[in-house]
Amino acid sequence: IPDSQLVAKITTARMISPTGRKVDIPIENGFVGMVDRADFDPFLRTRAKNAGADVIVGSFLRLERSQDDGVDVVFTDRSSQENKTIRTKYVIGADGARSQVAHKEIERSDELTYVIAYHEIIARPTSEHQTDYDPSRCDVIYDGRISPDFYGWVFPHGESASVGMGTGHSKFDLKKATAALRQDSGLDSCATLRKEGAPIPLKPLA
Repeated sequence: IPDSQLVAKITTARMISPTGRKVDIPIENGFVGMVDRADFDPFLRTRAKNAGADVIVGSFLRLERSQDDGVDVVFTDRSSQENKTIRTKYVIGADGARSQVAHKEIERSDELTYVIAYHEIIARPTSEHQTDYDPSRCDVIYDGRISPDFYGWVFPHGESASVGMGTGHSKFDLKKATAALRQDSGLDSCATLRKEGAPIPLKPLA
C-alpha cells in the first residue's frame, strides 16, 4: 500500500480495562497503516483494473448453476438497469456483514450472531482540547458503560478520528454510550463530521 493511501501510522495500541487501568502495547519493527475507505476502495478497484480485471458495477441478484464447472452470476447492471449474467469459476461474496451472497448461498446464514457497531467521525483534536489523544495510538476501551459486551475505541485517521463502540444488546443506547466515551476521552468538544452504524458478524457458523 503506497504512503499516499495512509492517513495515519499507528505505532501503539492502548488497552483500557474496566477499572481504568491503561496498558500501552507498542508495535515493534513497524506500524499499522490506517486508510480511508472512501479513497482506498477506488484505489483497489483501479489497481485491479490495471492488472487486467474487468470492473462491472451492479447489484447482485442470484447465482445459477449447471452441470458443468462454473456458475452464472445474475446481476442488475447499474448503468443500463438491465439484468445480466456473467459466467465464472469462483464467487467471493465480499458484500458486507449482511451479505446477499451469503444469505442466498450459505445454509443457516440467518443464524449468524451480530454486534451493532456505531461510530462518529470527528475532527482531529487540537492543542486547545484537554485530552491525551495521540495520532499514532489506537485506544481500545473495555467499560460496561461504553459497551456491556464488546468494546469502545478511538482510532486516529489523520485529520479525523473514529470514536465508537459495538454491542449485541439491541436496546442499548449506542449514541449515549458514544457520547460518554467522547466525554471520558476529552473529545466531546471536537466537531462531528458524520455518524455511521453497521452490523458486524461476531462469530462464523460452526
